[in-house]
Amino acid sequence: MKLCLINPPWTTIKGYEDSIRVPFPLGLAYIASYLQKHGIEVKIIDALAQGWRLRHTGDDGIIKVGLPPGHITDIVSGLSPDAIGISCMFTSQSNNLHEMACAIKKEFPD
Repeated sequence: MKLCLINPPWTTIKGYEDSIRVPFPLGLAYIASYLQKHGIEVKIIDALAQGWRLRHTGDDGIIKVGLPPGHITDIVSGLSPDAIGISCMFTSQSNNLHEMACAIKKEFPD
């Protein structure tokens, strides 16, 4: 079995984009370690760290930092996982999780 775990991009508001730090996705790393010890192949996509310099400002002034959903689905497609998990450390970032889940479900309906 192959599993893909995703740390999605983050959002912030104008003026605070430099206050975002890239925390190590420790929870995902713990999960991956446990699963690997039990014979499951795991890949982690850290969309925030991998797309740190990518910023997109929406019409509402919200700034997204990290890899865009289309890029993430391209990476996931190349991995061909059997299952996908998405992390959300803070409820303030839950819209990112929902957007990521919708993009993945659209690309991989099964």
